Amino acid sequence: MMVPFPSHVLRLYYLQMGWDEHNHYANLTRSSRAILDFAIPAQFGITISKAPLRQFSTSAALTAPSLRGSLAYLFIQPGIDIGQSGIENLKELGERFRVPPLPSRPVMNSGRGEYFLYGKMHLPTNRLDALYLHRLSPTVLLMSTLVSMPPSLASRAIPLPDHDPPPSSVSKVKGQIDTNLVLCLQQDRGRWSSEYSYSAADGLVGARFLHNLAISRKHAVPIRPRRIDEDVDSDVSDTALRGRFSLGAEVFFSAQEKSAGVSTGVRFSTLPDEPSQPPTVITATFNPIMGHISAAYGARASPDLALCSKFDFNIYSYDSNVTMGAEWWHRRRRMLRSASTTDKTGFVQSFWRAADQGEVIGCLKARASTTSDVALLWESRLHNCLIGFGVKADLTSRARPIKAVGLDLKFFSSD
Repeated sequence: MMVPFPSHVLRLYYLQMGWDEHNHYANLTRSSRAILDFAIPAQFGITISKAPLRQFSTSAALTAPSLRGSLAYLFIQPGIDIGQSGIENLKELGERFRVPPLPSRPVMNSGRGEYFLYGKMHLPTNRLDALYLHRLSPTVLLMSTLVSMPPSLASRAIPLPDHDPPPSSVSKVKGQIDTNLVLCLQQDRGRWSSEYSYSAADGLVGARFLHNLAISRKHAVPIRPRRIDEDVDSDVSDTALRGRFSLGAEVFFSAQEKSAGVSTGVRFSTLPDEPSQPPTVITATFNPIMGHISAAYGARASPDLALCSKFDFNIYSYDSNVTMGAEWWHRRRRMLRSASTTDKTGFVQSFWRAADQGEVIGCLKARASTTSDVALLWESRLHNCLIGFGVKADLTSRARPIKAVGLDLKFFSSD
């Protein structure tokens, strides 16, 4: 679904300071999650956000019929333009399938200190969420998250809704502890990145690493148009997927809880600017302690259609699950100039350039799994508001096949 307003501002903050959020192990499977793990609005919700200054924004949300709300404040340095919900590109306002960009070493875009401060109060529970980001150097980012709530409520330290938390931030606070502080240090050098986290509630220490393998010169050279007199066998190499591999792992340990965990993963993604092949992302992760193996394959079949499938298997219990999903973007079509069919490369490039022809007016996401879980989500724009409508069903339940139906409205403006 459309990302919450604080997450939208955080994305713009990352973009402005040149920080690649895809180049971290936490986002290794982000492309497949955008299609297979999208959230469905549980109730009717409305969110109104305003940015009177480039450095300051406010956001208020209300959910019915539970009558729960929240009030959030954001402060960003240097200031950014958040845009308007009525004119922003829908593709940039939600989670979607995309090929990760080529990794590059971050640079400091501003001579002054860059930081992001976010606070949110939940009503009537009085839960308080806080997030603080500070750019220590061009390649180092400090992240601090805080969750505070009444002692009667269960506590989980969770950053922004769509931001993958470090391993230590999902530990449950027990006893009388009602506040959890999580410190996370991220380092990005382009070819490799690392992340170190510490949870004060239970002393959980975690580390994540991601290494991007070098792209061979053969794969880096763009495909040239083939002459008619060239050997036809060269088509074999032209049709092979050209891309890059990324290897990563995570490990965490808590002496207080006497628990530990480890996982590893690999990702293959095609080159972002390769016109002759469909954008493709293939991932595989393995958790040896839990015995969980997951493999996902996602590709863009057409400029507006992306397909993805995932297979989960446990080597200890032999439980398995297959999930399939699709993402379709609806556009107002424009007339395209046809390319010569004798020029194969020109035809393919013209086909994929169609993705930029016409305004996006909606997105339909669907997923189904062997556990009989089916979900549909439609996202669009109603006047100047973003609207999301979703349905989640369980086909095995005759008494209650519809598990959730929700409608979500969002509006934000910088005027």
